[in-house]
Parts: sequence; structure tokens; C-alpha cells
Amino acid sequence: TGLPALKYGKTIKYKNQRPIINIYNSDTQEEIFDKLADACYTQDCDVYFEKGTYIFDTIYEKIKTYYNAVGDAFEMLLGGNCRYYMYGCTFKGDFTNSTVKSSTFGSHRHAGSYELLGGTIICINGIYCVHDEAGGEEPLSIRKYHDVMFNYIKGDTFSDGIHKCLGCGTGKNTITIIDGCYFESNNDLSAAEVSWHGNLHDDSACETLIEIKNSYFHDKGFYVDPIPSGSKQKGKIMFCNNSVENKLPTESNGWTLAGWNNEIRNPI
Repeated sequence: TGLPALKYGKTIKYKNQRPIINIYNSDTQEEIFDKLADACYTQDCDVYFEKGTYIFDTIYEKIKTYYNAVGDAFEMLLGGNCRYYMYGCTFKGDFTNSTVKSSTFGSHRHAGSYELLGGTIICINGIYCVHDEAGGEEPLSIRKYHDVMFNYIKGDTFSDGIHKCLGCGTGKNTITIIDGCYFESNNDLSAAEVSWHGNLHDDSACETLIEIKNSYFHDKGFYVDPIPSGSKQKGKIMFCNNSVENKLPTESNGWTLAGWNNEIRNPI
């Protein structure tokens, strides 16, 4: 109920070409949300953003009226095995004056693959820059982040240990690849800039792979929930060539961990 009509992703100019959806600076916040939702439900789209700065502040109240059964996941929608080309773009999710506290972008707590390329994603006084959550669903989700800058800015009245650059839920079958990204947060209450919680109460055979490489962490790095003893869930982490101390999370029982060539490097 309330989903936008599928009207943007239907033009395929050449044989075997993925549908293309273009988002422009002149689009309203509502039009951008409609296009993102259309891309997700059309599936397998290439979404191109015109270079520039995009401010999202009033749209989250309206997203809540579309999706009123997903908790606090009132985000600009990602998914549908789409690729999002964001080079030269800055996105600001500003929740300072909003009654809805959510994340700048997110998957609305559903499984589904997507790929972000380039861009700067900022969250001001919200929860995450990107809410990467598979919601415990069965389908394989592959989430890729290439050359993305994340900046979490805490507000005066809304900040705790949860809020950070990238907040992830492993689902039942997920692969997350982070390559060449930048993470910065001024939330001193958080233990990490990126974190994953697991399917800790699920008895099915879940598999999670996290690969983080060639990325910069401003302060703390990442955190994963431990996998309980006796769980059928399997988790693997590869952490290499990152600018952060060469140490892996202390509460990582049950994960297969591999980390190398990590050292603190200050940006020029």
C-alpha cells in the first residue's frame, strides 16, 4: 500500500542492457525516493546520480507513511540487485528537525543485493549513514561498497553507542565487500564506525562473509557480535590493507578471522 508506480525504470535502449534510472539535482526529495523505489522493484537497474549535493530532510516522514511496518527503517531505499553510481555526489540525511530518526540510505530490513560506487554519504543526528540489514531473510544478499566516504555526525539530543557510519545485520546468507572506503564518526559513545549483528538465535546453517580492504577508519574500526557456542551459523572475516590498528574485534568468538597489513595511516 502506498508504493510508487513503477514508471522510471522501463526504458531499455539496447538488447541485454540493464534498465537505467537517472536522478537529477532538480528532482524533489519525493521524486528521488520514487525513483529509488522503482529501481528496487524493477530489479537489476543501473542508477546514475547527477553530480552535486542532495539534502534529505523532509522525506523521511513521508517514507514512514509508505512503509509503516518496518520499525525505524524509514530510509532512502537500496536493493533489487541495483548498482548506484554516486561519483561526485554528496548525500546529507539530516534528522535534526525530524520526528523520524532513521538512516540516510537503507534496505528497509529486507534481503537483496546492491552495489554503491563513489560518493559521500552523511548522516546528521540520525542512526546510520547506511542501514545494511537483511532482516534474517533466506535469500543471498551481496552488498558492495566501492570508494564511498561515510561521515556520521551526532546531534545534540540523539546519539548513543548504536549510531555510526555503517550498521549491518548479517541475515542468513550475506556477503559484504568494502573496498577503498572512508569512515569517520564523531560519536564518541560508539565502539566502532562499522558493526554487524548476527542471526544469533537461528539454528539454520547460515553463512556470512565480510571482506574489508584498502579502507580508512578514522578512529575505532569495526565490531561483530560473537557467534554463540553450538550455533550453526558460520562467519568469516578478511581484513587487509586498512588504515587502522592491526587488531580484530575482541568479542569475535565463533568467527574465522584473518587480518594482515593493517596500520594507522593519517590522511594527507
